[in-house]
Amino acid sequence: MSIENSFPKRYEPAEVEKKWQKVWYESGLYRFDEKSSKPTYSIDTPPPTVSGRLHIGHVFSYTHTEIISRYKRMQGFNVYYPFGYDDNGLPTELLTEKEHGIRSHQVDRKKFRELCLETGKKYSVLFSDLWKRLGFSCDFESAYSTISPSSQKISQWSFVDLHKKGFLERRKEPALWCTKCATSFAQAEIEDVNKAGMYVHIPFTVDGLAPLVVATTRPELLSACVSVFVHPDDDRFKSYIGKKAKVPFYEHLVPVIADDKAQIDKGTGVVMCCTFGDSTDILWWRKYQLPLREAISKFGKMTDITGPLKDLKIEDARKKMIELLKEKNLVLKTIDIPAETRVVNTHERCGTPVEFLVQPQWFIKVCENKEKLIEVGRKIKWNPDFMRHRFENWVENLSWDWAISRQRSFGVPIPAWYSEDGKHIHVASADELPLDPTETKPKVKCPSGEWIADNDVLDTWATSSVTPLINARFTLPNERKNFLPMSMRPQAHDIIRTWAFYSIVKSFYHFKNIPWNDIVISGHVKKPGAQVQGSQMAGQDFAKKTKISKSKDGDTFAPEKIMERHSSDAIRLWSAGASLGIDVMFDENGMAEAEKFLNKLWNASRFALMQFEGFEPKVKTPIVNSEDLWIRARLKQVISHYQTSFNAYEIHLAKVELDKFFWMNFCDNYIEFVKCRFQTGSDAEKKSAYQTIYDVLFSLLKLYAPYAPHITEEIYQLYFAQFEKSESLHLIEQPKTSDLTKEEEKALIDTEFLIAAISGVRIGKSKNQIGFKVPAEELIIGSSEEGIKSLNLFKPVLQNFSSATLLVIGNISSLKDGWETSREDVKVFLKINPEHLKKRDPA
Repeated sequence: MSIENSFPKRYEPAEVEKKWQKVWYESGLYRFDEKSSKPTYSIDTPPPTVSGRLHIGHVFSYTHTEIISRYKRMQGFNVYYPFGYDDNGLPTELLTEKEHGIRSHQVDRKKFRELCLETGKKYSVLFSDLWKRLGFSCDFESAYSTISPSSQKISQWSFVDLHKKGFLERRKEPALWCTKCATSFAQAEIEDVNKAGMYVHIPFTVDGLAPLVVATTRPELLSACVSVFVHPDDDRFKSYIGKKAKVPFYEHLVPVIADDKAQIDKGTGVVMCCTFGDSTDILWWRKYQLPLREAISKFGKMTDITGPLKDLKIEDARKKMIELLKEKNLVLKTIDIPAETRVVNTHERCGTPVEFLVQPQWFIKVCENKEKLIEVGRKIKWNPDFMRHRFENWVENLSWDWAISRQRSFGVPIPAWYSEDGKHIHVASADELPLDPTETKPKVKCPSGEWIADNDVLDTWATSSVTPLINARFTLPNERKNFLPMSMRPQAHDIIRTWAFYSIVKSFYHFKNIPWNDIVISGHVKKPGAQVQGSQMAGQDFAKKTKISKSKDGDTFAPEKIMERHSSDAIRLWSAGASLGIDVMFDENGMAEAEKFLNKLWNASRFALMQFEGFEPKVKTPIVNSEDLWIRARLKQVISHYQTSFNAYEIHLAKVELDKFFWMNFCDNYIEFVKCRFQTGSDAEKKSAYQTIYDVLFSLLKLYAPYAPHITEEIYQLYFAQFEKSESLHLIEQPKTSDLTKEEEKALIDTEFLIAAISGVRIGKSKNQIGFKVPAEELIIGSSEEGIKSLNLFKPVLQNFSSATLLVIGNISSLKDGWETSREDVKVFLKINPEHLKKRDPA
């Protein structure tokens, strides 16, 4: 069958993409080969959190990893590219509560866990179906769940090992607390938001002195006030230091203490210390051994000590307290604080303002090892490098150890028990794992009374931070030996402080090693109309305010909706259009442009291959024409740049040069150069063109394969597969770099003169509104001596391209009125028959 008949005129992406996805996944084309002798390239794929449907931002960043995985596979690596689902912990709980209209503490714990497992399974299927529709080359048979028994065993092993080595301890102290989620959380889970507030000026009476006026935004915490602070150098209040102040409304006495952390120029200069309003309160409470007065319960209700505020929610209590103070003339004045000047710490999972509650918690010690952790981070290759500074800034500014216990129902159980008097802790041994302490008793006797099971679960990050171990099947019977460190961790920049940091902590504490050799950081997709992060110094906080969110943006940016309008390859090509680590604006115009490229690749391939009747590409053919040598030389240059960019994970830069080569060099120029040879060239010239087109087009398919796997596979199977004998384009190695020959170096120089002359013809006809196909009586080209020699090599091309009857090539000085070209040493002029000028293009 001829190519014209076997190669459809129109490219139908919906049909083609579905066909190849079915073939790839049913054949196990991308399955990791455990017994392969090839070098392994392992990817620590981010397991998406089961907290809602995925959005286009996930597609954007995950596609970067997918493109890299295909490149590495075509570079000869045995690629381990798994997929995981982070389906344990608070995010899955919150989603389950939302979908079922319940709260976890209102449901039987076992029943609630079952609902969470069902939710996780449902969304895991949705996630994998989406990745398959996008043509991801994951080994879905290696997929893992962070709540599976094997993952639980590895996560619990990490807990046991850290405890054994002294990096983990249980402490009863103030911890970050979310009253909505009713759990503690880590410093990395704080999100700063701008929120309006109000200073309330309240007088604290001191015997024999004028009242001390406190300006507070938290009057509902007056019952929890344990001291008043002033700066030691503030002359206004030196006489108050060491005295007792009476707390308004509640009337208990508290000491007036001098401390450098009190700011003379903030508010009134007098600060009340409550247990607890912020981290400074905690610092003072510890430093001065102040009493503990707890005004807020774990569910965000006011406690007994607040009197008339008892059982009110925090916001309602604040309003009520102001009313009560006003009734007693204890509000001197109020000052509104605009949102743009007030930052409030919130829990990133739900947006609830942070509180501080004293609860027994498990902490991994990180603050005492900050310098060591920074050094470990420097052993990893950060891509782009400036993201390493973001990591180091986070570590340097840590002020809290990592709290890993959560007071929730669903998650990896903490494998520990406590004595009834709280003086003894028993942690399970590694050979007992996995286990649930509420269902299993320790083998050792409790020194005092009975063992009490720890009812808390591990923070989801405590498990996702050991994904390298999960991928290595660590401690399991089928453990992958010599699998660590993994090759690469891909992730977005907002979780450097969580996933990257925690994984580095775990790897260093467990093995004194790095978790991966490289880390690749992608940007976010911003909502239309938002300002885009344009420099490496742009702030993380602004990025959070404008990035697309699973929970807040619904179906607006749902990939499934977008895929109804654009092909998978088009979405992939759009995703590849961003520099590493930089945020981009969501813009469907980029996908529409990608569709145009796909059609151009299809049409250019079809046209070129239709010339090949009777051509045998595997028969060695001499390359005899300069333009053939030129396109081959340019291809070599592009391959070198492409591989350099890919090896630095700059898939965008690789694509930019590849696109220029395809559009400008191959389509706009080379195909035009060789058209005349298809009709009038000698057999040797035709074969030289055929062989060159075959080699260049086949290389283009391989180079574009990581970006657009469906269309490249289809073109390969329609023609090239019969000669290359590989079941799939994606199992063929990428083109290799090689040095230019002397003939190719000369062809590069010669052909630049040809391109300049042709550009002059194009520009001149366009400026003079002369139809491109209007024949010319004469084409006159002026150039330097070097240019004249070069241009004389391409006379048939120049005449065919310009439709000129006569071609004159001479010295540039003799051409006074020539049209400008892309080179100063080349000018052209076309003489057109006046009759033909009637065929001018309309203005």
